[in-house]
Amino acid sequence: MAVPEIIPSEDGWDLYTLSDAFQKREPVQHIAESRANALFAVPSVNMVVGGSGDLKSMLLADLLVSVASGQPWLTPFPNGVADEFKTLQGPVAWLNQDNPTWAVHERFQALARARGLTEKAPLYYWSHPNPALLATNGAHMGKLIERLQFLEVHLLVVDCLQTVKDGSTDENSELMVAVVRAFRPLSELCQCAVILVHHVNKLGGYRGSSSIENMLDLMLIIERAKGSPDIAITAGKVRAADVKPFGASFKYEHKLGSRELHSAKFYGLKIDDGDAQAELVEAILDHLKVHPSSNQTEIVTAMKEADFCCPGRNEIRDLLGQLISKGILSKSSGPKNSTIYRLNERFQCSTL
Repeated sequence: MAVPEIIPSEDGWDLYTLSDAFQKREPVQHIAESRANALFAVPSVNMVVGGSGDLKSMLLADLLVSVASGQPWLTPFPNGVADEFKTLQGPVAWLNQDNPTWAVHERFQALARARGLTEKAPLYYWSHPNPALLATNGAHMGKLIERLQFLEVHLLVVDCLQTVKDGSTDENSELMVAVVRAFRPLSELCQCAVILVHHVNKLGGYRGSSSIENMLDLMLIIERAKGSPDIAITAGKVRAADVKPFGASFKYEHKLGSRELHSAKFYGLKIDDGDAQAELVEAILDHLKVHPSSNQTEIVTAMKEADFCCPGRNEIRDLLGQLISKGILSKSSGPKNSTIYRLNERFQCSTL
């Protein structure tokens, strides 16, 4: 059957065929990408969920500052261990309809100061615009699209979801799906990642209809022990590749003699992950198959060169000890009081 000639549509219903599917496309870019995780595809609609005081807005503000400057996000604290994220440098924007405007000014100033940003960095924000944005209002979204395209923004954070719904829309109703879905055409037209900030309910899940999750490409859940500077980030909904847990620690200084922030920054924090440890063990064994007699320094160096998350000597030593106790490795004395590790013969050609 012959494919009919395609007449270009003028009503938004563009028709695609397999000829479009087979066209060469550039790889999907992500706003933040580490060895283990790729976050916030361009374009995409995402949600970050957390309780009151869980630092979710501050964490995302730190991400915006990192992206605006092109600096890595969640770098490890000095002498710490973390899998930092490379960022896709470019203009970013924040829509605040939640926090007081003075707080937004203070946060961005402190976060930018910690990274040495100048006033010329492409970071833009609106705070309590009048009228407030309603996501299901076509005219409102049209104006926002125009603003984002003019600024060439490729990351937008909306703080927060319940402020962009109509007052008559019950947060727990299926009508909330339309509120979230309204950001899909915006992300496509502007070629930007959208992150909606949302709150948890009393049971620890996100507030609202369970159908909201179906509209998202990625949902990240923030958890923080009361009073702790550390937070854990895990994935809820993931449309593409799996996202492994990661963490962050909030460090800040106040202005002298006041409670106002002077500088602030999040640092990466390693989260215990059995899968990550299993990958590290496998990499150690692969190294010893190629280099049958290696000391600890050589193994640590090889793991870092393989781009593992900055494994320290103590972690490597503990893993080597576990492998010896299981009979997988053996050790002997080497030059200058070093310890040489070898893979036992019966494991040299096997997959563990």
